[in-house]
Amino acid sequence: MSLENLKKPLLWAIELGEQLHNDLKDGKLQRGEAWALIPKAWQLPDVVRCFPHIKGEWEQLKADPSVKHELIQYISKELDIDNDKAERKIMAGVNLAFAIGLFIDELID
Repeated sequence: MSLENLKKPLLWAIELGEQLHNDLKDGKLQRGEAWALIPKAWQLPDVVRCFPHIKGEWEQLKADPSVKHELIQYISKELDIDNDKAERKIMAGVNLAFAIGLFIDELID
């Protein structure tokens, strides 16, 4: 399964979160740091185009939870993560997102 419509927004959000985390370590956002966020903003239209297709990929993911491994491998590769601790954090994040998604599905049903 390709899950491209899930992968792109997930990777975008992780990269943005990591960038903001690093920028805000000193408790403030410097002008240069704010300007450095512009490339992420320019990617937003591509990320938003994925949204209508996420539901179908989400259904595939629910049908075969082992596909989470594909997402984790993709993110690890794209972020060039070779650190076991960082990979465990990503796995925990994907598992949490998956669990929250299942919970929301149950509430909606």
